Amino acid sequence: MNLLVENEDGSRHSETIASVLDRMTKYAHYHFETEEALMLEYEYPEYESHRDDHTQFKMKTAQFCLDSLQRKETLPDEVISYLRHWLDASYSKDRYEIQALSSGARSPVI
Repeated sequence: MNLLVENEDGSRHSETIASVLDRMTKYAHYHFETEEALMLEYEYPEYESHRDDHTQFKMKTAQFCLDSLQRKETLPDEVISYLRHWLDASYSKDRYEIQALSSGARSPVI
């Protein structure tokens, strides 16, 4: 996301957006696989819902890749907006529930 913000002068469409989308794809693969394994290990009660969120992120990233191929002019701003929203949501209550479960609790923190 920082790459897009730093290149708001118009040069952020081609190589920059490709780099961001590549990083999003790699992030999704590594982070989600690791997080889902931990959720299963600690019997995270919201696993299915959280996995669905991961699937939506992957699908959105794939759509961004298609939009990039079509050189969609609004794509950089859409990616920034989506990532800001994603980051806000990812640090919400789910993070605290997973921490509680990993420390031995078997019910979510409310």
